Amino acid sequence: MLVALHEAGYFIDDAGGPVDQQDVFAAFAQILDVDLTRAHSNLNDGLKHHNQPIRLQVFDDLKEAYKEYEDELKERQRE
Repeated sequence: MLVALHEAGYFIDDAGGPVDQQDVFAAFAQILDVDLTRAHSNLNDGLKHHNQPIRLQVFDDLKEAYKEYEDELKERQRE
């Protein structure tokens, strides 16, 4: 997901320029207090062991989860 967000240009620096992908991973690792030093290796392993529809399923799941979240917010606003 971080790679997709980075590639789509969602991370920019204070001057509006692109942020290096390694910096994005380092920032998220610090925020989440996790070790992402093998993230790129894990992504490469995923390319070898899973077909593209399986790898892309997470994005469909996220889209559906966010749609449900928005629908719930709209429903609460109507109450």
